[in-house]
Amino acid sequence: MANRNPIALALLSVLALSLPVWASPTVPVLIVGASDLPELTVLGARLSAVAQGSAHAGATLPMSTPLTVRATGHGLEVRRGDQPAQIVHRLTIAPQSNALTLQWGTAHKAVAAPVTISLRKGRLWVVADIAEDTYLGGVLAGEITPSAPWEALKAQAIVARSFLYQSRERHGVHQALVCDQSHCQRMVAASAVALALRKAVSDTAGLVVTGAHDTPVPVYYHASCGGTTTAVRQVFGGPDWAHLRGVADPVCATEPGWTVSQPLGACLAALTKSKLFVPAGATDFTVTDRSGTGWPITVSVAAPLPKQLDAYTVWLAFGAAWGWGKVPGLHYDLHREGDVVLITGRGLGHGIGLCQRGMMGRAAMGHKAATILAHYFPGTRVHAR
Repeated sequence: MANRNPIALALLSVLALSLPVWASPTVPVLIVGASDLPELTVLGARLSAVAQGSAHAGATLPMSTPLTVRATGHGLEVRRGDQPAQIVHRLTIAPQSNALTLQWGTAHKAVAAPVTISLRKGRLWVVADIAEDTYLGGVLAGEITPSAPWEALKAQAIVARSFLYQSRERHGVHQALVCDQSHCQRMVAASAVALALRKAVSDTAGLVVTGAHDTPVPVYYHASCGGTTTAVRQVFGGPDWAHLRGVADPVCATEPGWTVSQPLGACLAALTKSKLFVPAGATDFTVTDRSGTGWPITVSVAAPLPKQLDAYTVWLAFGAAWGWGKVPGLHYDLHREGDVVLITGRGLGHGIGLCQRGMMGRAAMGHKAATILAHYFPGTRVHAR
């Protein structure tokens, strides 16, 4: 939680007896769908609220009517039913039972944790303070079926926790450690988390992937690699981590390929939409540079003044223009046939680190979680944080 002024601290202490006790540690999670909006509504059977910057802060609000929060030039305008609106700088709302619901337009999200609403660049910024195990259970529910082999569930829990611990700078400058979307790790509502997933989190409590001196190291994961993973530096840039240089994965080699057909004009328009420079008179583009494991690095645009583009950035541009998942994975090739471009490939996702399909295959073969993770992150081991 952010630092509070003395008045707000006093008000918070008044509410301490009525607010629920949340497990420690907690994770500040940015609720993406409810953020960057001008207005949202908070629903709940019984909520408690603490406000900063309000003479009326600290009251326990029986939420028989919705609470509407709107961004204004003076702060947050908070309105409850037909009562007069209040202007506050920050609002923390906690459910006293079950969960609260954030609603915007026709969308909504249930959150079983205290939520802090503030302003960022004139828009709402919504951060939920979620118990770590609850957060990890929500991540597992979004990433793996509870019927997966037990060692796969444990491996997924360990890698999700490891990713969380490396995420200190992803949203930290705005009071959030991570977000609830795939930019970090997609998290679903706690009510959707099966018992097997909760048990995988609790049975691996504190375990992370570590390197030298048992220091936690960066980890990534994806749906399927198609037979080989790729190096993190060739996709995201940055350090050439030895445990993230790509490995062979014969367990996933039988993953079926895929083909996407798009007009050449649509492909060039997708690049332009993402503000990638497309030279005038472009007639074709092809993959011209690949990693040692076959993943694309460079896409060359044929034109009177040719241009080279980063293959990962091109993949993101296709997703932004046509919908994420239209081109399922980064392991792709480009072939022009007349006015149509055939995008062919295999695997799902960016191909770095843990391959989830391979993980489940290895677990089904009897491999333990630590052995599975050591394959995808060579030179590491699983250790208690």
